[in-house]
Amino acid sequence: MERLLNPKSIAIVGASTNITKMGSLITFNVRSGGYEGEVYPIHPKAHTVHGYKAYRSVLDCPTPDLASIVVPKSAVPEVLDQCAQANIRNIILVTAGYREAGPEGQEAEEEIKVIAQRHQFNLVGPNCVGISRPILKLNLTTMPYFPRQGPVAFVSQSGAFAAQNFLSIERWGLGLSTVISTGNEAVLTCTDYIQLLANDPKTRVILLYIEGFNDGPRFLDAAKEITPKKPILLMKVGRTSQGQRAATSHTGALAGRNDIFQGAMRQVGILRGNSLEDLFDWSMALGHQPLPKGNRVAILTNSGGPGVSLTDVCAEEGLTVPPLDDTVQEQLKTLLPPTAVTGNPVDSTFTINMHLFAQCADILLALDTIDSLLIHGFFGPDLMIQFRQSPDVPQNVVTLMQTEFEDAATQLIRTIKQHQKPVFISSTQDRSDSGIRTLQDAGVPVYPMPERAARTLGVITRYAHWCIGHCT
Repeated sequence: MERLLNPKSIAIVGASTNITKMGSLITFNVRSGGYEGEVYPIHPKAHTVHGYKAYRSVLDCPTPDLASIVVPKSAVPEVLDQCAQANIRNIILVTAGYREAGPEGQEAEEEIKVIAQRHQFNLVGPNCVGISRPILKLNLTTMPYFPRQGPVAFVSQSGAFAAQNFLSIERWGLGLSTVISTGNEAVLTCTDYIQLLANDPKTRVILLYIEGFNDGPRFLDAAKEITPKKPILLMKVGRTSQGQRAATSHTGALAGRNDIFQGAMRQVGILRGNSLEDLFDWSMALGHQPLPKGNRVAILTNSGGPGVSLTDVCAEEGLTVPPLDDTVQEQLKTLLPPTAVTGNPVDSTFTINMHLFAQCADILLALDTIDSLLIHGFFGPDLMIQFRQSPDVPQNVVTLMQTEFEDAATQLIRTIKQHQKPVFISSTQDRSDSGIRTLQDAGVPVYPMPERAARTLGVITRYAHWCIGHCT
């Protein structure tokens, strides 16, 4: 089953020269993504498909590690039999129209399940969009956008929900190790995928979008073993009676009672969010930052208002913001302007000297009384954009200031890595700014709002505490 994530060769059954067909989109995406393994398009007539040599069936090509099937439902049993004859064991069945389509589809899905069990297929789907594995430059989905590499695996019962968020994930500064669209889970279920990803060295965080479970007790047993070592983040839809009906019509999932579900997730250490925003925020932290050893937080801002807001949210999240002793405050005063406040929060007051953040962070993170740090107000060189248009400001000065901003980001990254404590930043600028991009690419989470950074720290701190009590 390891070859499901790391195939050295793939067949695409239903590959097409018609760009409007899903088989064509998948084949084109594999090519444009830069996958370096062998690719065998299966087409009954064409000699080539998107530059690859085509074959009439899987019986005519070398045996691949993985086959993606996107053919009419009526043709699927025959194709699966051919896969068995060709000794192919890993299969992605993209074709839809099964359990989610009603009783007739349910019957067809049972037939698929029987065939898969007979031949011991590791079968993904049906009714899915495929798998993406950025480390292999493999995009075996219908979505043309390719996520960048990172430590987060995204497993989703809604294929479109995962694939259509590739761009959002990029804007968040996240990178992905794997995307799996599970579809109806006729054979392989979310339980199988989390067990597979638990042993994947490229994955540090497992993110799940769930509508319901077909094997709840088995999932809980697996999750209980995984979460002390690797966090599982989960968003479950179908929390309401109307949402449950929608989930059933989408993938045929059994949603279950929300209150019971919530209690079960808490018992096994799964972090449940109510939105993708929650899950992406938490993934940025868990994917790169160390877990805090306690709940004591230092706050460093360039304005008093955000500092107060951060303090409020920390208190609501069960975190403490301890006062700094006189010796530490005197150290900070040697760096900061006279208008600064050196308690906790530390308020530098407004400044464009971003090096101060790294210098103050070095002092705060070195304290035995501080477990984590929240920073608000860091910005990068895009702040200088307006000066580029001014005839009164020499361009060499603007260039020098931009370099200073980028150097400050690099200095802050070195400081964070040196102390090995979690640091979360909030900023009015986003990934389009090169300074923010430098921070995110180095694994430092940057949030658009200070409250989101503090809430994320609260979640991560509670998870760290849970792990202490459940590590064996």
